[in-house]
Amino acid sequence: MKTNSFVLLAFWMASVIPLISLPKPEPQFEDHVQEVMRAFRQKDTRALNEMIHPERGLMIVFRPGVFNNYYHFKEVDLNEPHPHYLPEITDSVDHQIAYESLPTFSCDEYVWNKTGLFCDTTSVDHLLSRTAQNRIRYDLGEVTDEEIQAFTDLENNSRKVVLADNVGRSLMFSLTPIDGKWYLTIIDLVRNDCST
Repeated sequence: MKTNSFVLLAFWMASVIPLISLPKPEPQFEDHVQEVMRAFRQKDTRALNEMIHPERGLMIVFRPGVFNNYYHFKEVDLNEPHPHYLPEITDSVDHQIAYESLPTFSCDEYVWNKTGLFCDTTSVDHLLSRTAQNRIRYDLGEVTDEEIQAFTDLENNSRKVVLADNVGRSLMFSLTPIDGKWYLTIIDLVRNDCST
């Protein structure tokens, strides 16, 4: 009986361990992360717009007051951004992606709990769909069930990336594989917004 238990345990471990192993770097994904950061750092509007899917566009989530809101764009202008406070980044942090939990921002100290470039492939960020649901809940505008489902599907298929430095600046975005290519699909301007 001990032999059977050992064999079953060995098979179980062999099937579970690959599921919990650390993600392996993916050159195409990492190249696109670096391209997004380079475009923001150099304010290269043309390069950034090439990373936005021509039909699906880009969602920008921001907080103009108490409630989060979002805009849909087919293209952006980094020299005259809307919303007017798109992130500006510097070279002050390591640009090697750490595949681990995303950093959290302290509004009391106005700093991130860790700095660097992070991507958490084990969780899904539902900021966009929650923002849409809150627009319905608080009667802030019409949002259809189809839109919420489309946002949820987008989030479920995306990877959130956070670049956080030691003075509170950040770049938070999601990349989504569409037709075999990674596209910039969501920019998050909320995670470190302490205005409310």
